[in-house]
Amino acid sequence: MKKLIFLLLCTATLGLVSCKKDTIVQNILPRTIIYDIPASGWKTSDGGYTYSTTIKVPENNEDFNQAGGVIVSLSFDSQKRVYDGLPNVVAGLSYNFAYEPGYVTIFIEDVAGLKIGTPPTGTIRSKIVLVDSEIID
Repeated sequence: MKKLIFLLLCTATLGLVSCKKDTIVQNILPRTIIYDIPASGWKTSDGGYTYSTTIKVPENNEDFNQAGGVIVSLSFDSQKRVYDGLPNVVAGLSYNFAYEPGYVTIFIEDVAGLKIGTPPTGTIRSKIVLVDSEIID
């Protein structure tokens, strides 16, 4: 009987010692960049059919550009409380974006393909969110 109790205690002790709890915490946090686009920041290269502005985003380097993601929102209200995620249509204008290492470019086009009379005349706040992801081989 003593041998059985001793054997059970040894087995239990060995089992408890060999158990290892691993907590894996991934530090994948979004990075947010706020940039106010002045009215003078919009440029056209096609006579007013498309306007664009380019924002420097050095955090979007070559590696991040391949493995991460970019989300862009714009705020048109004066209090900068409401953000519209892109792509989106606001007041008949289509807002879209593209990104490459180091830059995010925001585009404006008329939804009907017409020439835009005047690009935005006020400051538009942009919110650029860089979201990390993980590539698993």
